[in-house]
Amino acid sequence: MPSKLSKQLRAVRLSLGYSLRDVERLSKGKISNAYVSIAEHGIERPKPETLRILCKVYQLDFISMMKVAGHIKPGDISDWRLFSHKGKAL
Repeated sequence: MPSKLSKQLRAVRLSLGYSLRDVERLSKGKISNAYVSIAEHGIERPKPETLRILCKVYQLDFISMMKVAGHIKPGDISDWRLFSHKGKAL
């Protein structure tokens, strides 16, 4: 069953006019079009790294989407550096 995250990912992709193959191309092949479909149908919740790539492609805020995905709870992000690497936001 589609989750809030899966519905939001699909809605954003469609609002940008991207096809599933466009997302694969824009992610430089890091995310397959088949996986985007799986995530949009709620079959699998994207891992943080995959979500980071999707956020970059869709120009979405990573931390907000991590909350929507349930990877972090709204009150858990007192230190954003938990989701950074060598001082650079992921």
